[in-house]
Amino acid sequence: MKALKLGLVILAGLFLVLIIGGWWFISTLDVNRYVPQVVELVAQNTGRELKVGNARLALSFNKGVVLILNNVSLSDDPRFSDQSFLKAGQVLLAVDVKVALLERSLVISEVSIISPELTIIRAKDGNINAAAIGPVTKVVTSESVPGVKEAAIAPPALSSGPAGSAAALPALLVKKLNVKAGVVHYYDRLFEPAIALDVEKIDLDIKDFSLTAPCDLVLSAAVFSEAENLKVTGRAGIDLLKLAVKFEAVKAILALDKIVPERLNKALPMLQPAGFKTAKGTLEVRVAKAVLGAKGLQELESEVAVDARSAVLEGINVLAAGLKSITMFPDLLNTVLLDLPPETQADIRQGITVIDRMELLAQVSPELLTLRNAEVITRDLALSCEGTAHLLRQDLDLAAKLFIAAPLSLVLVNKVPELEGLKKNDGRVYMPFSVKGPMLKPKVMPDIDYLTKKILLKRGQHELEKVLGDPAVGKAVGDLFNSFLKSK
Repeated sequence: MKALKLGLVILAGLFLVLIIGGWWFISTLDVNRYVPQVVELVAQNTGRELKVGNARLALSFNKGVVLILNNVSLSDDPRFSDQSFLKAGQVLLAVDVKVALLERSLVISEVSIISPELTIIRAKDGNINAAAIGPVTKVVTSESVPGVKEAAIAPPALSSGPAGSAAALPALLVKKLNVKAGVVHYYDRLFEPAIALDVEKIDLDIKDFSLTAPCDLVLSAAVFSEAENLKVTGRAGIDLLKLAVKFEAVKAILALDKIVPERLNKALPMLQPAGFKTAKGTLEVRVAKAVLGAKGLQELESEVAVDARSAVLEGINVLAAGLKSITMFPDLLNTVLLDLPPETQADIRQGITVIDRMELLAQVSPELLTLRNAEVITRDLALSCEGTAHLLRQDLDLAAKLFIAAPLSLVLVNKVPELEGLKKNDGRVYMPFSVKGPMLKPKVMPDIDYLTKKILLKRGQHELEKVLGDPAVGKAVGDLFNSFLKSK
């Protein structure tokens, strides 16, 4: 019995010595001396310069061996900018040593990235700075290889597995990956003027991340806002063969009431002269499938839905724009302005549109936004439209319908009797028109053919009533002409 106790004491002592020795070794090991090798390896494989302020190892009973990197940065392609492509205040990586030794697989218990800052730039030619990350080509000259002219030789490709799989890599599992207080700067120079969007306060949590299976993600951020107003959930996975990230079943909800108008209008200058002022409600994006590769968004199956209330647009009054578009009555707006309700006059003079309700449903692909239905309801009118917006060409092709509220329609008809032909049975004046051309300066064109027919028919009906002296007969003849024109 004494021998057993003695043996246990000795084993406990040895275990304690091993722990203390391991802790001492890890705490005194200077990992900074290995940083230059890592920097050189990164430069060879990415063409970018990696900088690390300092590095150290730590031992944690909960996390195992922990590698801590402070003030990390990766340079950008000089063709895009002379700033950092990616930088982070601190990167923490904890490795499960037991699993690595016994199961010969790389299990990282936790990866934490504190205050990362990523800058994404799309140039006017459509290229993205992230696409330039890759191995550096070697230049071969006639001096180094006799008989060979100067040429660029790409590095050898990674060897693939038996079934054409990605390069042989150890099994990798990251049990927990999180990003805290991240920022993404996005500059899109394909648009003129360019988009300059900052997404701030990014918190990202991913569990059980691996190179072979998709994982769940939860993200929150501040978009056009000083406060968090975006929530994203979904699944994501890595495609090593295509060097791409695949997303599926993603749902993003943006709270409109937390948007700061100045930030949105500055980030998206193409919305001018109209500008967002305030709104309540949500913008929801549902992504069935998306593939993000080195050259940007390659595949996208997505829907966008907007449910907004009490929204205010600055710089444009939709009613005034609609009346001005009827070129057959050049001074129509000024003709009826003083007879409109005071609140309507005030909105027109201030150049604003107060939206009671707005609903929008659109499908989105990498190049095209297809507007299936959009409805805008205000005190003075109802507007609906459908069509497409080509995102690369930056042009619009929309068909719209404008219904002016019955009280305002009565004012219009009293001041300009010819407009009575545009009235529907519900007393609202109806005008179809199209919006085509560049997004920044589209042409708003009323359906002149429709307007002309309706106005002339009504005018002809009145003339017939005068001649025949019987409104019923005039109406009957007018309906006959209307049916004839419709059949044409």
